Amino acid sequence: MTAGVTIGADLLIKEARERARRRRITIAVLLVAAGGGGWFLHSWGAARSAAPAAGIADPCALVSTSQVASVLGLEVAWKDVPAFGGRTQSCRWTTVSISKPQYPAVRRSLLIFSWPSTLSAFEHNASPGSHAIRITNLDVPAYAFTGAASELNVWKDGAATSFIVGYSDYPLRAAEAFARVALERM
Repeated sequence: MTAGVTIGADLLIKEARERARRRRITIAVLLVAAGGGGWFLHSWGAARSAAPAAGIADPCALVSTSQVASVLGLEVAWKDVPAFGGRTQSCRWTTVSISKPQYPAVRRSLLIFSWPSTLSAFEHNASPGSHAIRITNLDVPAYAFTGAASELNVWKDGAATSFIVGYSDYPLRAAEAFARVALERM
């Protein structure tokens, strides 16, 4: 009788640990999809500021919905403007479901953030130890973070802009394609 109770308790403990592990993975993926941390520091700092977002390009005007659909390879289901407050501006495009058996409800997405930044503050986030990858083929200061989602950050004319692509087959390549189009409009 005691052995059966012990085995049952062991299974419950194992199941609880597995649920906790899945929860940690989900949170980590969401954090990476939200930008790997680089943009968070800027948006948090910007949210504390009451200054208007003058001189920053409108992220929704940097790429078109048809360009997003073309690069991500799926029809765009919706476009919205997440509110982060302060001087950070943003725009998000989300596609229809990928429709793969292993990812039944996954949608590809593009999230663009823009905020005022000095070049030195921008470069500080790409300092050694930050796991940033320098991007040298865009003709402006740029760096990226990669993972489940890729975050490409560019600096131009006193503003930093992040391009975050989630659940794309080649997220950094997609982020670079969006950055090239957007840099022409900034």
